[in-house]
Amino acid sequence: MEDVQQAYKRVERLIEAQDPNDLTAQNVDVVAASSLILGVADNILTYRDRMEKLPEFDIRHVDFLKDLAKALWFLFVTNLPTPEP
Repeated sequence: MEDVQQAYKRVERLIEAQDPNDLTAQNVDVVAASSLILGVADNILTYRDRMEKLPEFDIRHVDFLKDLAKALWFLFVTNLPTPEP
């Protein structure tokens, strides 16, 4: 759990800077999406230099890809509702 907390701390400002009006309702299995991203991140990162040349593309999203996936998982599991008895 410490690894995902540290990942969240590294990208917390990036996440908090998002305009809530730009967000949509969650319609995805967060745990599956996070796992998928972490599974393919190394392959995606091999194209970093090419992606950096794209106009209007924020390369931080690639640089922090693994941290963002871990932060997504962390925020999801630490904000689940308490189960009813």
